Amino acid sequence: MNNMATIEGDDIKTCWVCASKELILVRPSTIRRPLTEENFAITDPNYGTTSAIYRCQGCGFLQCAQLKDVLQYYHRLKDEEYDGSGQHRLHQADRLLKTVTRYKKSGTLLDVGAGTGYLVEQAQRYGFEAVGIEPSSWLCERAVEKGLNVMCGVLPLAGLGSLRRATFDVVTVVDVIEHVSNPVEVLSHVADVMSEESVGFLVTPDVNSLAAKLTGTRWWHYRVAHVGYFTRKTILMALDKAGLTPISFSRPRWYLSAAYLISRLNVYLPSLLRVTPPEILNRLTIGFNLFDSMLVVFKKKS
Repeated sequence: MNNMATIEGDDIKTCWVCASKELILVRPSTIRRPLTEENFAITDPNYGTTSAIYRCQGCGFLQCAQLKDVLQYYHRLKDEEYDGSGQHRLHQADRLLKTVTRYKKSGTLLDVGAGTGYLVEQAQRYGFEAVGIEPSSWLCERAVEKGLNVMCGVLPLAGLGSLRRATFDVVTVVDVIEHVSNPVEVLSHVADVMSEESVGFLVTPDVNSLAAKLTGTRWWHYRVAHVGYFTRKTILMALDKAGLTPISFSRPRWYLSAAYLISRLNVYLPSLLRVTPPEILNRLTIGFNLFDSMLVVFKKKS
């Protein structure tokens, strides 16, 4: 089949979920320039640009098998546009915390991949003792400037020991797992900071969703920063291998400014039809659900 080849010989790669070595190229790389940290910005609008995507013949997981060392880019990442979208992202955090409080009303909360701390900030308002970890030193600095307890790094993080607790009541992993080349290992580290009474919340895009199928290679979640593309089957498999078990599955809503949404819709329009949204629309928050993301509530296996 054209543009499809099994990885063989010295170039053998292993599925990041099931460890199979039977990977087949299904989409060549569309990256045309050397990568920089800008390609990994949270607000990157270059939809459809990815490294080469391989499908595992064993479990079906889609992964950018040749793009493994991405953490270096997150260490240097800056994203002014993301940091300026606070009120809308607080809406997003509030929505998730309404789900969290169905399972835990209070206690300690760890947000993995905290950005500038919007979820940590909102969790504190709900009465949680909240802390975040974030690989970007720039995003961490912005969080600390707001007086939030966000530490720079990734799991496992030695600094968590200074908090004098071994586990957290709630662990959130929102739009993180699609950014890593070792998802089962990351989830295993999440399991390590959970007790049998803890509850975890994971959000990630669903590559098997109707929206993904309708938009094809231009799906908004096809981005350089996304190196793993999960379905319900493969995210549940990754959780299982990490010693975690699902409690519930749902489709989360999103909250963004009207101006941001219009600017992103422009990506799909001919240049003559594109419009520059007026500044006032930055103040308007719009909630929507395209049913192309998954929210999995999980716990540690007993």
